[in-house]
Amino acid sequence: MDFKWPEIRKKTLAVFSGPHWVHERFASVVAADSMAVPSRASKRQSAPSKAFSLLKSALSIPGGYGIYFCEACYYYPAIAKRLHRINGKIINLCGSPLFYNIWKGVMGKAESRMLLELFKSVDGMVLEGNYTQEVLSALHLKLPTVTSYTYIKPGRYEALAAMKPDLGTKNIAITATNDIEYKGVDILLKAMPLINQQDPAIKLKIIHRNLDMDKISHLLTPNVSLEEDVEKAFRSTSLYVHPSRGDVFPIAPLEAMLAGIPTMVSTDTGTKEFVEKVDKKYVLPLEPKAIAGAVLNYFSSSERQRRELSSEFRKQAIQFNEKEQLGRLEREYKALLKSI
Repeated sequence: MDFKWPEIRKKTLAVFSGPHWVHERFASVVAADSMAVPSRASKRQSAPSKAFSLLKSALSIPGGYGIYFCEACYYYPAIAKRLHRINGKIINLCGSPLFYNIWKGVMGKAESRMLLELFKSVDGMVLEGNYTQEVLSALHLKLPTVTSYTYIKPGRYEALAAMKPDLGTKNIAITATNDIEYKGVDILLKAMPLINQQDPAIKLKIIHRNLDMDKISHLLTPNVSLEEDVEKAFRSTSLYVHPSRGDVFPIAPLEAMLAGIPTMVSTDTGTKEFVEKVDKKYVLPLEPKAIAGAVLNYFSSSERQRRELSSEFRKQAIQFNEKEQLGRLEREYKALLKSI
């Protein structure tokens, strides 16, 4: 590729399936133009509806661009390319659990085969964190790749960096979405009775917006409360736990770490690469019993030990600011373009 960065940006179209705000900022660095697909395929759709959404969105992608930078939705331009409607290179930003769901069999076999076949049309990938490479390797998928990282939103970053959490409390926190299995909320809720058998004073705060209560009501106990304000919840939190399934590089654990809250994640959470730099014992298997044991062990530590952990976790999170991570993305992306 003839490498002239301003010209490459002008000839790049960002294709969004959301978009997530951080992916919009990523796209603003690498692409001059952007579009959101008009009919997003989702896992809740029936097979015919999903096929219609895929085709409708693929046909909406305009030709004439040299690069299509995709928000984890490479399959739309891949279909368009196979229909000879576009002829540019496809770069996929791997920031979703799609490949994890294929690997773990969460997705149906027919759909997985289709997505892996369409993947053959992809020319390069920007991986959010190193964990995605583990997943791709497990699926024997090989392409030119570079690594980027998400970051904490400006304003929120400064507030969390200045926070002094109350490490003397016996409060745990997790940030939830409606997909409780994805974020591991169900696993942590199953761990809570085991925790409270040993220490009834330990409480869990679920930080959420628009959580579907029908999905978790049967798992709630008196020691579980619901919160909406992240910063308010963090001020009285001593431990953050994020036992997700395939969350490639979530922002929520980074926010907790920046706030100075010791943080535990699962082996299937991308943020583990920075958590384990503080303590490998804070990267946990997806088992309620193992999580309960780790939480109880943490609360048996002294406040001095918690303060030391707080400082180390905050140091790891300082780098996840907008300036540093957008600069990294541009450097890594330019390197990727030179290799494809």
